[in-house]
Amino acid sequence: MNLSIKALKTDRQWRSATGLDHKRFAKLLGWFEQSYRQIYDKSIEERQAECPDEPALST
Repeated sequence: MNLSIKALKTDRQWRSATGLDHKRFAKLLGWFEQSYRQIYDKSIEERQAECPDEPALST
């Protein structure tokens, strides 16, 4: 099962997988990224690079 948003091409696929179309999902994702940076003062990629253990979720 592919859980990557990169595989979603149509609005129907976006709504089926996320409940939102691509435009609304991108807006929501921006809010989540901003909140994550406020909490941890780093992006997810920066924190994963510093972690000595392999992350359970890579995306």
